[in-house]
Amino acid sequence: MPYALTLQAYAEPGWFREPPEAWQRRLREVSGVTERMEHLRFRFIDPRPHWFDPGVGLWMLYACKPKALVPVREHAKYDKHWSELPESEQEGRKSSVSSYQHFMWTTQGVEVRPFWILQGPNGGTPAKYSRREVRLLDAEGMLSEPFPPGTFPPCPFDERAVAAILERDRFVQAERRFEELEKMDRPAALKAQDDLAEQEFRRAYVKNLMERLQPQAEFMKSYLRKSESNRTLPDAPDGLANQVAAWKEQYIEHGSMPGATNATTRGTSILVT
Repeated sequence: MPYALTLQAYAEPGWFREPPEAWQRRLREVSGVTERMEHLRFRFIDPRPHWFDPGVGLWMLYACKPKALVPVREHAKYDKHWSELPESEQEGRKSSVSSYQHFMWTTQGVEVRPFWILQGPNGGTPAKYSRREVRLLDAEGMLSEPFPPGTFPPCPFDERAVAAILERDRFVQAERRFEELEKMDRPAALKAQDDLAEQEFRRAYVKNLMERLQPQAEFMKSYLRKSESNRTLPDAPDGLANQVAAWKEQYIEHGSMPGATNATTRGTSILVT
């Protein structure tokens, strides 16, 4: 469906750009398009002046949910673009439905959210962190916001990226299933099996997250060597390493981390939506 002429001013050139044919073919091999299942799609992000390389754009992957899977009560928020609402309502709508999300809903019939950014040396970085990941990042004293697009040089959609997004999608889907299980009354035997499965999931989850955080760890090391960091971050308390290790074991075994708190706020920038 074509986009309304009155809204063309809000559409970026990158929205209409097609990825390389080989990328698209490989993505469809690992994420096929159906009417009853979420899938991934490419989006090109036009370069921004504040990026690592301000003259080069990059690609992102968005998770796309067909309209049929979206509760009917949520359809109304896509009826109008935020610019078509009274001025008093525009900011609220813009914060919940971006121009790109409205464009994709209107023209492609899918609800989209950022999933993966093709940047950095390891096949990309997550576009958003789950609540579990935020807890773990806070416990590690690291940034609990994802790196925005443009933080690192763009990378291609190669087998490193494929492996990374498949692993991430597996964890995201598993987390959703376990959250649903928590709401269900299960027989003791089945619940015990669920507990063991989730414990293995949490163990792999922590390992995978720590591997993906290597670029962030290097950034924090370089930042902490600068004198201005002394004015913005408190000194690490004695025994922090042992405490973090204990939190990890507690999380793997029980799914909770007593004492893991968000002691400081470390902002990056708003993610492109």
